[in-house]
Amino acid sequence: MRCEYDVFEKFSDGSTLWRTTVRGRFEAQRKMDELSERSENQFYTLDIQEEFLLSPLSSPGSVNSSGKAATAS
Repeated sequence: MRCEYDVFEKFSDGSTLWRTTVRGRFEAQRKMDELSERSENQFYTLDIQEEFLLSPLSSPGSVNSSGKAATAS
């Protein structure tokens, strides 16, 4: 089963904006890469049902060792 991920943009002031929903981890990473090409802001995806945070490789520390999001901010 392919999970659905919500893609968010995080701004320098700490605010977050939902951008889209995609199916599957590969598609989520592809969408973050695509959005990152057009913005200097950070992007991350969140699987709400599993509480799993997928962040770009360029921002280590966003996911704790279990892969669970510590917070959804």
